[in-house]
Amino acid sequence: MAIQPVHQLLYRSAAAQPFSDSDLEELVVQARRNNLKNKITGMLIYSSDTFVQMLEGDIDSVLKVFESIEQDPRHHAVTRVGEQDVAEREFADWAMGWEAIEENIPDGLADMSKPITVADVQKFNTLGGYQLLRSVNKFDLGGARETVFHGG
Repeated sequence: MAIQPVHQLLYRSAAAQPFSDSDLEELVVQARRNNLKNKITGMLIYSSDTFVQMLEGDIDSVLKVFESIEQDPRHHAVTRVGEQDVAEREFADWAMGWEAIEENIPDGLADMSKPITVADVQKFNTLGGYQLLRSVNKFDLGGARETVFHGG
């Protein structure tokens, strides 16, 4: 039997209202529980009332989870930024990694047409944030993107 590719979906959304730390923790606990059940992995960034998230898993599960996010009243202006199939997961060990950034969301995530810069990378405190930027850089978002990343 052939190995199925991993489907990755990157989206951005706005919070319907600002999230407190406890609201965000509650969201992450719920996401981890659902993602484990659906064999989804990924990374969530929250900054300035904006979410950027990478979901990965089999295509049907990823699309099912994304549809539930589109219907979730805590999100509005949900925008599918890109999708792709890859050989292996970027976030294999995380049912849902996450990071809240106190500063504005990095330009390379806020506006996917802008290049990812060293300043973007320096806003993250975790390996997961860095990994998400690396993953975003691999997406074909309809144009060349400058980047600070070299290699894989």
